[in-house]
Amino acid sequence: MFSTNHEASSEFPFLDRVRDWSKEHDIMSIDMTRIIALMLFFIIVCYTIVLVARLCMTIALPSFVVLVIIFLCRYIHENKLANGLAAIAEAFLSLVQKCFEVVS
Repeated sequence: MFSTNHEASSEFPFLDRVRDWSKEHDIMSIDMTRIIALMLFFIIVCYTIVLVARLCMTIALPSFVVLVIIFLCRYIHENKLANGLAAIAEAFLSLVQKCFEVVS
């Protein structure tokens, strides 16, 4: 798959740069393997952190919305809640209409 010929590995310029750097700094092939293994390890760790963060946000945001709705239903009378939601809808429609007026 990988050859030691410099021209044959031109499709992987990053590996060429690492190989040249290792030749300049007199690094043994075992050290080169450790460097690549550490780089792969850090890539996997970063990828895992991103996946966990996305999972937490996927779970946290809907649960936060549900908690807010439960809080509103518990402490605000239903009529006031319905009137407030209707007012929010009317304000949003007004904003959208003004945006379309500005664009056109």
